[in-house]
Amino acid sequence: MIGAIFLWEGGSSVGEITAHNKVINCVDIKQSRPYRPATGSDDNCSILRGGPPFKFKLIGVVLLKDQKKCFSIDNPGYEPEVVAVHPGGDTVAVGSSDGKVRVYSILGSTLKNEGKLLEAKGPVTDLAYSHDGAFLAVCDASKVVTVFSVADDYSENNVFYGHHAKIVCLAWSPDNEHFASGGMDMMVYVWTLSDPETKVKIQGLEPSSYGRVALLWVRSQHTTKSSTVWTSSRAGPTDQPLGVMITAAFFEGALLSNSS
Repeated sequence: MIGAIFLWEGGSSVGEITAHNKVINCVDIKQSRPYRPATGSDDNCSILRGGPPFKFKLIGVVLLKDQKKCFSIDNPGYEPEVVAVHPGGDTVAVGSSDGKVRVYSILGSTLKNEGKLLEAKGPVTDLAYSHDGAFLAVCDASKVVTVFSVADDYSENNVFYGHHAKIVCLAWSPDNEHFASGGMDMMVYVWTLSDPETKVKIQGLEPSSYGRVALLWVRSQHTTKSSTVWTSSRAGPTDQPLGVMITAAFFEGALLSNSS
């Protein structure tokens, strides 16, 4: 769920309300400097923001085990935005607003910075490991997806261009040979890992006032050679999708799509 904060005089925007994944039902603001707006939501979370301009910021990295906090990196010196855990369970990648991805090893109940600093083309908006753990895909606000090869010490494998607005989500196909990206241009592209020029464009994603776009690959029940990309502009991190906006499926190498 998203909202905005405006100046009473002039009506110009001085920030945004983000990070909640259910209805925001209350808001208040500290009337003296430093100003601090607070929001409450049906997601059972309350969030205090700094500013102006007012913006939700993540200021640390927390490691959870058995749903309990066991380690944290407080004030790491950058603004973490998104994380992805390697399928092997021993590595975590953290993408940040400075356009970099930092790689940590999970050692028991601690995180160790491995000193790997991966460069995206802009502020990182999402990242995802392939299911076999061989690649890490990183998308950014500069409309680019960069894929890194894990086995080659996270060297850059390929760069993918095509979106006309900020990319906000990624999802790998089960065969690890394709991945899908969704952007604020209301487009979904399905990419071929080995050939950045080969892509399938799926358009027609409905604009959403909820500000969320999600992608998920699902194996078809009708054939073992089929996968489906589901996209929903109303799927929150913990919610079931409220409506499928576009579906697309591979059948023997061909992509079929429809929108609803």
